Amino acid sequence: MPVNIKLYSMSMLVAWMSMVNVFAQDGADTEKTPTASKLQIGVLFSPNAAFRTKIFNGGLGGANPSVKERTKRSETAIFGTHVGFSVSYLFSKYFGIQSGVEYSLKGWQRDYVKYNDNTYGDLYEFRREIKRYHYLDVPLALVVQSKGDKVRIGFTLGLVANVFLKGSVTNATKLKNASTVSRVVGSENAIPVNLSPLISFGWDIPFGNRFGLSIEPNFRHQLFSQESKSLEVRLWSVGLGLTCYLKP
Repeated sequence: MPVNIKLYSMSMLVAWMSMVNVFAQDGADTEKTPTASKLQIGVLFSPNAAFRTKIFNGGLGGANPSVKERTKRSETAIFGTHVGFSVSYLFSKYFGIQSGVEYSLKGWQRDYVKYNDNTYGDLYEFRREIKRYHYLDVPLALVVQSKGDKVRIGFTLGLVANVFLKGSVTNATKLKNASTVSRVVGSENAIPVNLSPLISFGWDIPFGNRFGLSIEPNFRHQLFSQESKSLEVRLWSVGLGLTCYLKP
């Protein structure tokens, strides 16, 4: 197991244990959540910036600094998203667990004119490759909230199972002096299941006793590489999650 995955796992375990130890005890000395409001069902939408991290392990020009520099200069994030349903169970007003089912879009893009100006700059006005990965995400997280009747501060820490659905690669090109853009779409593969730590911190705004809105900036980063050992690729996203919830 790579060192960074071990560090992720150990950090997550320590954080989970600390949160359970501190906040699970609040039932003994704080006001309990009424039975009718322990269950919380929400609809989630999170627009994201989606990108990837790379680790060159030799091969594929990885030892050449100019290759790394061109890659860094030519690659940018794409617009991604998370949308789905969340279900939370609150042990008290301040502590609970959360799960759900989400659709997520991840990926990245490369501008080949910027990647190699000498070759593509003479032929194309632009040549762009866009990779998109579609996932079914199943999160499991601990949720902690502060006291407050109007606005509460919330913190979420967990792990997300990323189940790969399908992938695509789009090559969009436009020759110099051409009037149209050519697009070719192909398929893209990924490992069937990945894991992503989930970290978010934001605000919970209740509207009465049954409805509310949660606003949480969030960050997710896959633990396992998408590609070969010579080039490790992990997808990540950062976004703003909006959840409208109901307490039945």
